[in-house]
Order: sequence, then C-alpha cells, then structure tokens
Amino acid sequence: MKQDRLGFFYPVVDQTLCVNCGRCDIVCNFTKKHDRSATILYTAAFQSKNNEVLRQSSSGGAFIEISDRILSCGGVVYGAVFDEPRKEIRHIEACSISERNKMCGSKYVQSNMTGIYKKIKKRVDSNIPVLFTGTPCQCAAVVSYLGDHPSNLTLIDLLCHGVPSPAVFKDHLLWCEKRLKAKITEYKFRDKRYGYLHTHSASLDNNTQVYNIWLKRVLKLYSINMRESCYICPYASRHRYGDITIGDYWDAWQNNIQMTYRTGCSIIFANTPKGKTIITKLSDSCNIHEVDPLTIKQDALNKPVKKSVQVDAFRKVYLLKGYKAALDQFAPLTIKSWGYNTLQRWMNSLHMDWALRNIESIFLNSWKKQ
Repeated sequence: MKQDRLGFFYPVVDQTLCVNCGRCDIVCNFTKKHDRSATILYTAAFQSKNNEVLRQSSSGGAFIEISDRILSCGGVVYGAVFDEPRKEIRHIEACSISERNKMCGSKYVQSNMTGIYKKIKKRVDSNIPVLFTGTPCQCAAVVSYLGDHPSNLTLIDLLCHGVPSPAVFKDHLLWCEKRLKAKITEYKFRDKRYGYLHTHSASLDNNTQVYNIWLKRVLKLYSINMRESCYICPYASRHRYGDITIGDYWDAWQNNIQMTYRTGCSIIFANTPKGKTIITKLSDSCNIHEVDPLTIKQDALNKPVKKSVQVDAFRKVYLLKGYKAALDQFAPLTIKSWGYNTLQRWMNSLHMDWALRNIESIFLNSWKKQ
C-alpha cells in the first residue's frame, strides 16, 4: 500500500514478486457486484443513561456501551484514534477501557489501517471476542480479508458521508499550530462543551483548549477533499455490512423521541440477528426507542455524497500551492462564516442547540453553500 499526495492509501502490485494468483482481485471489494437490498432488521433511537458516557461520545454513546460488553468478556476492540505525533487518524487495538476511550468520538478523516487486518485475524482465530468499528467499506474489507464473518466477530459500521484527505487534515493541524503558536496534543471533531452540534476543539501543549477553531472553514473543506471512490460509494445504501450501524439521530426531537437532545442521541440499526440481540441486551443501561427506519433522514442510507464542482479545482490548488492557498480560495474567512461560528457558540451556551439546527435548515442554508 502506498499513499498518494492527498494521503490516501492505494494498493500497488510489486511485479517482481507477483505470481498472478489473482488473490488481490478476489479480496478487493470494489471488483465485486454489490447487493443493495435492505438488511435492516431493527431501528431505534439510542441514548446511554450514563452522563459520563454521553460526555465522551459524539452522540448517544452506542459505541462505548457496546464495546464495554466486549471488553468485559475478555474481548478486544478495534477503532480509530487521533495519533498526535503523526498528526493522523489510525486504527488501533484496545484490550482495556483506557485504550478504548481513545477511540471515542467521530473522526472525519480516512484512518490508517496498516497492520490491523492481520491483528484481527489472529484474535479471531484464537476464538477471542472481537469488535471492529469503522466505515462500511472497512467493515466489508475485514470480512473479505478473513474470508467470512465468524461468530466471534462483531462489526459496527458507521453512517459515513465520505472520508476527507489525511494529508489535508495534517496540513490543517500544522496551519492551526502556526496560528495558535502552540502544539496540538489532542483534536476532537465533535466536542459537546457547547452542545450537540459540530464543535471542534483542540488541546494545546500550553495547557489551554480552543473551541470552534475556524469551524466554518473546516466544514467547507470536508466536502471537496474526499477520496474519489466516496463519490461512487457502493456502500451508501440500506444493505449494511456491519452487524450494527450507528450514526447521529439529528431529528429525534422533531419525531417526539423523549431523550435529552443536548447530550446527544444516536440512531442505531440492527442488520443481523446477532446485532439485534446485542442492542436489546443494552436496554437496562440505555434508553432505546424503536422507530420506523423509513423516517430516518440520512443520505448515507440511500446514495453516495455528491461530488462538488470544486473538487478538481481544490486538488489542483492544494497540490500546486499548498493548504493555505487552497483554504483562502475555497473557504475564505468572511463575515458570514465568522457570524455563523459566533451565533453557534452563543446559542449553544444558552442550551439552544436544537433551535440553531432548526434555524439553519430554514434561514441559513446559503451560509453553508458559500
């Protein structure tokens, strides 16, 4: 596997070692025909009853609650973490709660999976309970690598809207450090200090934290620096590859789900009998309300993210002139973007995040399209 200039890993065949066995084509899921028939057996709004779990989570705490069960029976968990020295997102193995806690929270960058498939196979072959959480394509890759979906392997796939560039993310952190005149030791894509909306935060080596650091500009870049395959993703459908699918349930309050919106709420899908059993066993420690899956407004269940007309132009500027030039051209600092951040922080501090989301959908769509 080699990285391109955007930081995405791609397979490269070493022709000097290749014996033309065809194994790489067999394992690669993008060479296969994909079934798009729905696999969803059960759908529910989900929220942990534990406030500390909710604090650590991006939404309703589904990942922590499920992984706690795996760890309690001697299992291992695989998930994505922020690697501060490398300034990247990568998958690691966790055998303890402290290691697992590093995985908590959403990461909107493609993760580095180097070495993970071999570790999963070793654990599975040793009959150890294994939980893997990742994007649908990563879950499908795990099954393809193993050759089947063994009973001691539980897969959680995420409602994914595409994976942005690792190289752009790294350059963004370096740019932030230059502006802040400090090193970033921890980066959260979703921090609930100012409520349950997209609030980035960074911990610095001078023992301070900053919130919403150029948030509007960062969000603008997400949609125009994704992996090319994300725009034709065959996994953006109701045919899921995980036993369980989790994501944000943004419309819970509109659908009269009696949960505390400010602390986060997940939508959770059981796609296999095993997944449904796992979810129902969490009813003592979590609020779980079954809902109609057809009412869930998530594009990731129906179609890939649409490719912006700015994608190719952004890549050209970024690769030729660097991150700062691309940022200034495609996500310039404007009065509108500054106003959006200010309004968000003010309304969140008043516990009015739900109102801001409703206002956005009615009045502020133009701000998100600039």
